[in-house]
Amino acid sequence: MEYRRVYVEVTARFSRSGGMIPLEIVWSDGRKYKIDRVTLVSHASSRLDPLLPVRYKCLIGEREKLLYFEPQKEIWFVELSA
Repeated sequence: MEYRRVYVEVTARFSRSGGMIPLEIVWSDGRKYKIDRVTLVSHASSRLDPLLPVRYKCLIGEREKLLYFEPQKEIWFVELSA
């Protein structure tokens, strides 16, 4: 299966200890999806890039989705099947 990277805007909260928690994903057309819970944060490669972005396993409603943050470029993305 082929994947493509889609860059998204993310609203995030920063803790006093330096942690970053995504709260909402905003698509380029303005649609917003509230992240109900982050269940796992890890450094893991995406399917498209050898870099190790931070991967957030998120619950949006009852669906589990992966959201990535690339610290080198300070950008957020999701991967969608092409």
